[in-house]
Amino acid sequence: MQIRSPRVLAALLLASGLTAVGANTASADIHLCRSDPILHLSNGASVHVAVTVNDSPSDVQTIQYVVHGPVGTSLQSISPSAGAARDVVTYQADSAGSYSVTVTAQTGRSTSVSVEEHVPGVGQASGSGPSGTAIALSVG
Repeated sequence: MQIRSPRVLAALLLASGLTAVGANTASADIHLCRSDPILHLSNGASVHVAVTVNDSPSDVQTIQYVVHGPVGTSLQSISPSAGAARDVVTYQADSAGSYSVTVTAQTGRSTSVSVEEHVPGVGQASGSGPSGTAIALSVG
């Protein structure tokens, strides 16, 4: 194919250049580390705790959970199992009927942490803060 018109040649070159530019797309990585233990208690209640750390999982050093439930209850199980070396879950049966959780996430750099607590049939709460600070929530 022979192109004789400079306008057609310029248009073809421009179109092929735009196609090549359009093929190179930029991307940005968003790293989220989620940790979502569910504590099953002896009174039949389940305390769901969802933590989102806006950082790569390798940067998360520890996530500490302190969960408080009604006096006379005990922790039966945790699912998914808190088997990750960075997760520390403590349960204390020391409240007058409410459920509360305090979460502290330590990371290698300053980042944001979001926490949600949900107890089916009782209520839910959410909060956020910088890594390294205690985020306390309570329902019930």
